[in-house]
Amino acid sequence: MSNNEKNLTPKEKQLLKNLNSKASLLIEFEELCRAQKMPFNPGYMDTVSAEDLRELIHNFSDEGQAELKKRMKYETDSDK
Repeated sequence: MSNNEKNLTPKEKQLLKNLNSKASLLIEFEELCRAQKMPFNPGYMDTVSAEDLRELIHNFSDEGQAELKKRMKYETDSDK
């Protein structure tokens, strides 16, 4: 722990921890977007809550995509 961190109040330490966590999620989602060649708007994404970022990361991950595909019902001509 640096000297600066030692001088922080517990509330400031919690805020710093939350900001670092969200920054980590933003980086992870940005990397996912780049890998899938999707646009990434950092200004907008900064307004998204950490919980929603976690959900987005899950939904765009390979595991999340597999889950979504299982839940979707595809209608084909033979289904009509």
